[in-house]
Amino acid sequence: MKPIVFVDNSKNYYLYSVYKNQIINIDRKLYDLITEYLNNPKTFVSNYFFKDRDEELNYVFKRFDYLNKNGFFKIDNPYTVNGRLFAEDIEMALSNLKVITFELTQKCNLKCTYCVYREMYDSSAPNESVDLSFGIAKAVIDFFYKQFNSNAAASINRSVSIGFYGGEPLLRFDLLKQILCYSKDLNTQNFSFHYNITTNGLLLDKYMDFLVENNVTLLVSLDGDLSTSKYRLTRNNSDSFPVVFRNLVQLKDNYPEYFKKNVSFNAVFHNRSDILKILTFFKINFDVIPIFSELTSVSLKREYQGVYKSMFQSVNRAVQLNKDLISPVIHHKINPILPQTFKFVEGCGGSHYRGYRHLLTGDMKMNHIPTASCTPFANKLFVSADGKFHPCEKVGHDYPLGYIDENFNVKIDYKSILDRYNGYYDRIAQKCIKCYRVNSCTTCLFQRDLDCQPINREEMTQYLKNSINSIRRNKSILNLHKNSIQ
Repeated sequence: MKPIVFVDNSKNYYLYSVYKNQIINIDRKLYDLITEYLNNPKTFVSNYFFKDRDEELNYVFKRFDYLNKNGFFKIDNPYTVNGRLFAEDIEMALSNLKVITFELTQKCNLKCTYCVYREMYDSSAPNESVDLSFGIAKAVIDFFYKQFNSNAAASINRSVSIGFYGGEPLLRFDLLKQILCYSKDLNTQNFSFHYNITTNGLLLDKYMDFLVENNVTLLVSLDGDLSTSKYRLTRNNSDSFPVVFRNLVQLKDNYPEYFKKNVSFNAVFHNRSDILKILTFFKINFDVIPIFSELTSVSLKREYQGVYKSMFQSVNRAVQLNKDLISPVIHHKINPILPQTFKFVEGCGGSHYRGYRHLLTGDMKMNHIPTASCTPFANKLFVSADGKFHPCEKVGHDYPLGYIDENFNVKIDYKSILDRYNGYYDRIAQKCIKCYRVNSCTTCLFQRDLDCQPINREEMTQYLKNSINSIRRNKSILNLHKNSIQ
């Protein structure tokens, strides 16, 4: 792959070497020289090396020669996208899983207009007669309890998160309580369980004492004030906001320290959203900054594309339009471009290493697995209400990894998983090897239905420009982010 030279909005010049996986700042004369070399490599020697050069041009050539000798202009692809999964990889992942999320029920007491399980989307409609059984949850916990205490467990005193999801999980509070109490009573010398729940808040008044007592972390779905939350309707078509807001105020008043430490918010951004109004609402009432998420177009039905377009609003555009009115601290928290920018720095900065071998030898021809998809059980496990295992709650139910059978035995077919995932990798690898973002990929292949397309040189150039311009626009915010992760 040819290296790329480009200019940002501030007229600064850069060279990105795919072979070195490194981006460096250069001056205009070196930029012109490299551009000529890349555009006309055959005539470059006769045009430049065999004519008189002044001292200044000699200095430019010295730098050019240095970059050339150190591989910055090599067009060889340094990556070998030949990653394979083996049984021991799955065994190791099972023993070091970080997150287990239980779908307690597929029932919900809301019918949000933009919900991916409603008429706008092709997602399978939830089966509201299906609830998780305690027998299934117990079987999962017992299985992983043994795994976490096995010799394959890589560390001790680590935290394992148990999450409760729905539907609306508080509709099955009885089951939540059973799972929490059972897991909490286990002898966890090598690790500890921590608990979280994603809830719409309608039932918080009934169960907040238990949640506080057990230090359960809450992610509450709330778009903003009454007018902003009009898409979040109850089953009888009434506004959910008054009840949810009352419950949250009660929780905050009764347990202020818990609320400050354990409660966060997710606000879906849409055409009713005003970013300054939403930020003010959450600041005044709860002294928090929400997480913003956009409407998804994945699995959108064709006949609803017009409705989707009328409802969609970009968080990034809203942030940029109001940038002068949003403080750097808040901007740092909500700007969706910043995580992408740090992924760019990690993937293209020349100082990120995928392992000790890469660090010590610089060898990038390793067992590189395509895309940014998680390998099975490497991070999360989502247990759906029917007792099936899935990579995570965002992927859906189309790529199961195992299940609990009728006798409450864990069934994980290693061979089937290996064949399936290695088949995915074989299918996508030839695209990845042609992709300029092979080292900085953010794509989950499941969310693209295994149909990801390679990023070409022109698209990569635009990506580099956008990322550098974002860094220059947000220098003060990036410093805040840097300090927050140190």
